[in-house]
Amino acid sequence: MQTRSEQFFTQVNSIVTLCGLAALVVVHQGCKDAYEGSDTSTAAAKAAVVSDVLGSVGSSVVLPTLDRFSSELDLLEDAILDYQSALQTGNSEQELTAAREQWRSTMSVWQELEVMQLGPAGDSMKFVGGESIRDEIYSWPTVNPCRVDQNTAAENWDSSSYYEDNLVNAYGLDAIEHLLFGSYDTDCPPQVNPVADGSWAALGEEGIAQNRSEFALVLLDNIQSNTELLIQGWSPDGGNFSELLLGLEGSPYESEQLALNAVYNSLFYVETSTKDRKLALPLGYRDCSEDTCPEDFEGLLSQTTASSLIGNLKGFKMLFQGGDGIGMSDLLTDLGHEDLSKQVVLDVEESIRLLEMLEQDMTEQGTDVPSVLADQPERLEEIYVQLQLVTTAIKQDIATVLSMEIPREAAGDND
Repeated sequence: MQTRSEQFFTQVNSIVTLCGLAALVVVHQGCKDAYEGSDTSTAAAKAAVVSDVLGSVGSSVVLPTLDRFSSELDLLEDAILDYQSALQTGNSEQELTAAREQWRSTMSVWQELEVMQLGPAGDSMKFVGGESIRDEIYSWPTVNPCRVDQNTAAENWDSSSYYEDNLVNAYGLDAIEHLLFGSYDTDCPPQVNPVADGSWAALGEEGIAQNRSEFALVLLDNIQSNTELLIQGWSPDGGNFSELLLGLEGSPYESEQLALNAVYNSLFYVETSTKDRKLALPLGYRDCSEDTCPEDFEGLLSQTTASSLIGNLKGFKMLFQGGDGIGMSDLLTDLGHEDLSKQVVLDVEESIRLLEMLEQDMTEQGTDVPSVLADQPERLEEIYVQLQLVTTAIKQDIATVLSMEIPREAAGDND
């Protein structure tokens, strides 16, 4: 049995213990409140950067590139007009060369825009707010040079229903490539027009060249009109898709996170098209029934295979960094992943460097990509492996850090 003194000290100890526990609870609650405050401020900071990223897409990335493309189209029109005039003199080789070079310059800018297929340019079946304008301008790999030859011989390009009567593979930059770089031999088989009815032969080389120049100008006018639609679709005084990305009233996106995911999905062009369609397929890595499929390289007629890949990667880098504004790279840095952000940029720049070296060597040696595939496949394989570093970072690291949903067409691709 405790004495009164022992009972007193027991009560004191109990009180001290209770006070200690109470103090601990207070301290713990204070820490909890501090952590919750930290989480809230971090979330707010992230939301602010996401808004900046989305706000930069239109004003600092898409619209400046569209303006550059529009200027290139004007120069291409001038070059084709000069070529058309020179045809009348019988000495047009220099003007044809100039028109071809300007087509290449125009295409290099378009290849940057290929990576920016969100909003009006995108396929309406795949992209929120998509209007499928991209295919109206450039439909590769959906091309039909025979159909272009048939229309060249039929001289029906001025028909008011031309674009209703023909699929996208009969017009656009890809059709103009055939008109400027194609040989005088038609791509059509002998059993169909314009071979079967003799209309191709009746034109002769001069007639073919004249018709092609006129046809190219009409197609170019349609491309310029569709480019203006894209510019208006993004412009503040037009459709203002730039603001719609921010999830404001009337936005097709339910949240800024979904809008950010749309930008992320656009970056996947370098995975599904640049890497898989433009490199892996002709290299024989996928969807090729032979050891290799060199005929499936892009830009074979114009020898723009390498420059098109370079354009894609430049467009990717611009969209990733937000041009002169704020990009996904800045968001990664703000979230504590500056190393990942920098590595992606370094890997993109190294891919571009390898492609530029390849392009320079091919120019100096007078060769093309199919020849490189046959004689030096390791050079193309090196580019492919380097590009994989970029696409792997997109699919894995960036997706995890930013909680992004991978596009359906790339979800099952593990290479």
